[in-house]
Amino acid sequence: MQPSFYKTLGQKIKACRKAKGITLTELADTIHRSPASLSKYESGNVNIALDALVEICTALNVDIAEFLPATYSDPDNVDILKYKKHFVDQLYIYWYSGDAKKVKSALIENSHPSMKSVLYFDTDTKHMEYQSNFIYHGEVTYSDTCIMFYYTNEEPPFDKIFIRMPLLFHKDHPQMGIMSCISLFYQGVTAKIMVSKKPLTFTPELTKELFISPEEIKELKRSNMLIIK
Repeated sequence: MQPSFYKTLGQKIKACRKAKGITLTELADTIHRSPASLSKYESGNVNIALDALVEICTALNVDIAEFLPATYSDPDNVDILKYKKHFVDQLYIYWYSGDAKKVKSALIENSHPSMKSVLYFDTDTKHMEYQSNFIYHGEVTYSDTCIMFYYTNEEPPFDKIFIRMPLLFHKDHPQMGIMSCISLFYQGVTAKIMVSKKPLTFTPELTKELFISPEEIKELKRSNMLIIK
């Protein structure tokens, strides 16, 4: 395996551990390894042996497939055959947060053999892509006009996120989409998002583009959706 594989694997483990509120020492104690060794796993400085990875996944209560590249694709899956040309393994999404008064970002990773998807929400893509406050698990579906994602946060606050975007015909150019959230604390919160295959630079132009126009607000209200604050 390439060094970059173990670095990415370590970042995913760290993101999952932090999202579950587990400290480095707590996880190290559970898998009977030293915090120093676990820290090296998470930084990618030491290659993780299979038995250690299984122990980590068991301790975190996460499917090992979430951390590893997909290796099998069903040749008879109709959706895979029909929409394969539109598949994207990784996407970056951006939206404007009125509360924080800044643009925020998230990372989407898709496993097309299983049509599963993971959302690393509120990431720091300028420094570490998998540094995330919340991790959502869900599915991706395709139609003739759009791509849709359905996610659930398996840790508090147990909210759900729905993302809808056009098919990425022009894959090298960002596309606009909609992200809606439902949780124990609010309902129907919606934001306009920009979707890109590559990380974008946080610029005033990006911020301006992510503001929702009065016409868009009216359309969202007609759809019984509230605007994100």
